[in-house]
Amino acid sequence: EKELEKPEEKEPVRLKDEKVRIVPVNEKNAYVLQYMVIEFRKDLASYKDTQPDMDLESARAEIEWYVSKRYPVFAASISGNYVGYAVCKVEDDVVWLESIYVKKDYRRKGIGTRLMQEAEKVAEEHGNETLYINIHPNNQGVIGLLKKNGYDVLNLIEVRKQYQGEKTSTEYHIGDNDFRY
Repeated sequence: EKELEKPEEKEPVRLKDEKVRIVPVNEKNAYVLQYMVIEFRKDLASYKDTQPDMDLESARAEIEWYVSKRYPVFAASISGNYVGYAVCKVEDDVVWLESIYVKKDYRRKGIGTRLMQEAEKVAEEHGNETLYINIHPNNQGVIGLLKKNGYDVLNLIEVRKQYQGEKTSTEYHIGDNDFRY
């Protein structure tokens, strides 16, 4: 019998910190984020088992809106290839991390942390010690990123009534309370 050859394992993408550049996004380069915005919206929709209503035009409009509102927007670039982005929203000197996204092949390589550090600089410029972040409770990838970077204090709980016909599949226990999601 001929022994089956073991498939060649792909070498994971390895990055050196100095190869990742964080660049500001403005009117001139906002278009580079369009496809990542679509992927980000698909990821978010998957947490609720829905389909996003997002196309190239709406992705472009979303980024252009952030830029027009002067939201700080940053992109992570490796050798000119954009692999992630973050959007901050500043309201009354409170800085919210509105969006953070890293392409799947580049996750767990420090890029999300670099984007968060850039967002934290924005918070510091507005006199804050921290960013504020809303997150889906089952977005384990970002929850891991946040915890790795010291974000482990629950600030608020947002609740609502169940929509007609909505099915919830997860229950969370916080303090003496149970919540469905």
